[in-house]
Amino acid sequence: MHVLVYEHLRDGRLVHDQLIQSGCKFDVFEGTGLVDMYAKCRSIEDAWRVFNKMPSRDVIAWNTMILGYVKCGKGQKGLEIFRQMQQEHAHNQTLFLLWAC
Repeated sequence: MHVLVYEHLRDGRLVHDQLIQSGCKFDVFEGTGLVDMYAKCRSIEDAWRVFNKMPSRDVIAWNTMILGYVKCGKGQKGLEIFRQMQQEHAHNQTLFLLWAC
């Protein structure tokens, strides 16, 4: 992992830990921001853990998780998440899937 990405990941984890310790309840906005940060730092497992703990997810949260997998070279997993999104509730939402192709 590139040194700069590692430093950003470390800083992001510190912020995440501080939010947890402060008792902050994550809404969809904060949760999506954490998913995005972890995915951009190529820590897709951490992104997935945050995503799974989110009490609710909007189309932006779903897109962020899907794109995170795709950008980490896991396009098939991104398509699986897309199918999960369709099954759960977001049938009429718009999604940009060309990255996965």
